[in-house]
Amino acid sequence: METNFSNRVQTIIQFSREEALRLGHDYIGTEHLLLGLIREGGGVAVKILGNLGANLDEIKCAVEDAVKSTGETIRSVNIPFTKRAEKILKMAYVKAERYKSYIIDAEHLLLALVSEDEGVAAQVLLNFDITYDAVREELENILQGTPSNKRTPLSTSLRKSESSSTSAVGFIDESPAITPFKDGAVYELPKLKFRDTVNVFSAIALTDSLVFKKPREAWFRGFRRHIRQGERSPFAVRFASAEEMNINTLLAKFPEFGDAYEQNVEHAHFLMAHKLQYERIRGADCIRIPPSRFILVKEHSFWFQKGLLPVIVQEKVPGTPLIEMFDEAAQCIRPQWIRFLSKINSVLKSLIGSSLCNHFNWYIGNFLYDRVNNVLYYVDPKPSCIFGKPENEHNIQALQAAFFESEWQALY
Repeated sequence: METNFSNRVQTIIQFSREEALRLGHDYIGTEHLLLGLIREGGGVAVKILGNLGANLDEIKCAVEDAVKSTGETIRSVNIPFTKRAEKILKMAYVKAERYKSYIIDAEHLLLALVSEDEGVAAQVLLNFDITYDAVREELENILQGTPSNKRTPLSTSLRKSESSSTSAVGFIDESPAITPFKDGAVYELPKLKFRDTVNVFSAIALTDSLVFKKPREAWFRGFRRHIRQGERSPFAVRFASAEEMNINTLLAKFPEFGDAYEQNVEHAHFLMAHKLQYERIRGADCIRIPPSRFILVKEHSFWFQKGLLPVIVQEKVPGTPLIEMFDEAAQCIRPQWIRFLSKINSVLKSLIGSSLCNHFNWYIGNFLYDRVNNVLYYVDPKPSCIFGKPENEHNIQALQAAFFESEWQALY
């Protein structure tokens, strides 16, 4: 069943474990799942709570008051779920099936939480007039495109992210989480734990609302070859202009990286090249790019020199990766996503036909669709001169085959 959890639900489960540890609890109960859902702060589930007039900060405080912190330090990270919490996760699977969804998402988890009357989560939510029937009805309203208008501000942090959904395409208002970070500055972030992913280019670390991307050796090797050394490979998507990628040209354009240049010339060059890419792709008028920062982080053990690490900080954005919408076994788009294809394909076609097409890495995992706000995001910060032309053309063809043909088949 875990393989059917969306990325958002997997993050909620991880956060629920962290919330249990924070409160000194040696178990994960329904209350921790609710705290994890609130902490993740995105998706249809949070929209439902907002539409029903809930304030997430107040719900969080109510949960903490109900269960209290023990004040103890739990050292084991492998704490078990309670039987009730396990039941909730199984019920979420059933709720997803009811809505003909192959993926268990946060709204299915919320439905399961409010359906278990004796759980702490359901009891707390009931005190805010959040009942199973209310959640189910509002979910169906959202799916039908007629959400309720009964709203109050969700929380201080979420008001900012909601206002971003009405920004001009390509630009998103920054949340308070990313504003403290300044391009080219050096930070000590001792609690940041990077983990490798299936992506050979980067390792990532996550906080509540930010994604930190650390280049792995393959990423840095591509930078050295195609930008720093200016190698003109016939297989590159495009050649990097020697003038635009010249470090002095970049410093003149981005003087805020002067201190980083003094610390480490190569790392400053790396960050400025990616800042240039970021500013370029934000010019696309049909897709949104997460607000990003380009910083140096002090670290003690890694393969980079001088104890500094170039890191790209991105705001987390809501949405489902396009790769999760595609059923590999059936070689088609999963049924629950068919009705969103028109919007997704409209953006993809506009991007493919634009002058910026070759500045995007067309791997399917780089695109996320937020069905609540009907927005497509692109999250890969790498300059296009780093990735290969044959693979990129193949990825475009694969996207067209997966999404454009599925829309055509759905129409006929």
